[in-house]
Amino acid sequence: MVSTKNNFTVAKDEINGAVTLVGEVTFDDLESEPTFTWMRSASGACPYDANQLLKIRDLNNFQIKAFIGTWCGDSYELLPAFRSLLQAIAYPLGQLTLFGMGRDKTLADGAEKKYAVTRLPTIILFDKSGQERGRIEERVKLSLEDDLMVILSGS
Repeated sequence: MVSTKNNFTVAKDEINGAVTLVGEVTFDDLESEPTFTWMRSASGACPYDANQLLKIRDLNNFQIKAFIGTWCGDSYELLPAFRSLLQAIAYPLGQLTLFGMGRDKTLADGAEKKYAVTRLPTIILFDKSGQERGRIEERVKLSLEDDLMVILSGS
């Protein structure tokens, strides 16, 4: 069964039966889907070091594009923590675009090709000029905060 809602389609994953949202989504869309308990269970659950948060606030100067799979275990782990971090720094959500993707990792507008997305989740940071400054693909290397600090520092 496939239905269209807002800027995305809703379907069932052929492998695990999970609800998939494909297209541009919001955190509200993810939180309102009854089966996405993984999105709601981690709300506010990630403690942050105050010094790191001060440095990560620079993220507010960046546009972010995030590509996720609502059927994907790595997205289940990273996305709630990412949302919690954005809330902690009062990130302006108007600067964030979330794309839900199916297992084929394609979007109707071809954004996955434009941004060279091959793994989910992929979080890409863009500076004010539109230049990509860095990305997190599939899993964090150190921690979400440390990986973002590395990108923000330009290292």
